[in-house]
Amino acid sequence: PSSGERIVDLRSGRTITRGELISAMRASDVLLLGERHDNVHHHAARGALIEALGARTAVVAEHLPRGRRVQFGPDLLVSLEAAGFEPKAWRWPLHEALFAGVAQAGVPLVGGNLPRDVVRRIAREGEAAWPEELAALLARAPLDDQAQAALDADLLAGHCGHLSPQRLPGMRAAHIEARIAERQR
Repeated sequence: PSSGERIVDLRSGRTITRGELISAMRASDVLLLGERHDNVHHHAARGALIEALGARTAVVAEHLPRGRRVQFGPDLLVSLEAAGFEPKAWRWPLHEALFAGVAQAGVPLVGGNLPRDVVRRIAREGEAAWPEELAALLARAPLDDQAQAALDADLLAGHCGHLSPQRLPGMRAAHIEARIAERQR
C-alpha cells in the first residue's frame, strides 16, 4: 500500500502487510474482491492484487455478460468490447487498471453478469425472478439472519441511505444472484 493506507484483517482487526494479504489470498479457493464503484484507486489495487496472484487465478467480472471470455490482444479496450464490455456504462477508463492487471497476469477473464433485463426484473420482483438454477443454489445455502442484516446494511451504505425499504429485498436478491453467479465460474 502507499503511504497512509492500511490493510486490516477484519477477522482479527490486526494490520497486516501486503505479503500477508497475498499469502492469505493464495490459500483461498474463492476470493471476492469488492470496491467502491467510482474509486479508481480500488480498481488499481484489485488489478495489482490479481497480478500478484498470477496464473492460478481466474477472474469473473460483473462488467461482462455471463459466460463471455476476454481474449486479450494489444488493445485492452478493444479486447474487452469484443467480449461484451460496455465502456460508457462502466465509465471507461475507470476500471482500466483492474483489467490491465488481469491482462498482465495472463489469467482468464470471464463474464458473470446476467442480462440487464433479468437483473432489472430481479431488482423489481426479488427472489421470485431468479433463474431456476440460481434459486436452487440459494435454497441449498440460504443466508442466515446475521448475514442478511450485514448485507442489508452494506446495500444501504452503498446507496448512501437512498435505497427505500421497498427496494431493499429486490436489491438484496440481485446482489445475492451476482455472488452466486460468480461462484459458479
